[in-house]
Amino acid sequence: MGTRISVDVELSGMDNFINTVGKSAHVRQIIEEIANGVAAEARLIAPYDTGAYERSIHVEMEATPHRYVAKVVADDWKSGILEAKHGVLAKALRRGKKL
Repeated sequence: MGTRISVDVELSGMDNFINTVGKSAHVRQIIEEIANGVAAEARLIAPYDTGAYERSIHVEMEATPHRYVAKVVADDWKSGILEAKHGVLAKALRRGKKL
């Protein structure tokens, strides 16, 4: 099973506006581009042995009732071990936040 990292942002007081914007195609595109950047960074810093772990890193888009969510996932069988040892996805996410 892959390692998943989730970041939640809570905004209150503007529910209808946030719901409308959060489900727009433009916001989905922005979220997906950011997640793809994090996935690319993760692939760059991933330890390389056979390449299976690196190739398993991908983005999964999900629609919730109020917004889109992007998940950067590594689903190689050893991804949990590598994440615990090297923190690849966590490092990639931190680097992505700085951009």
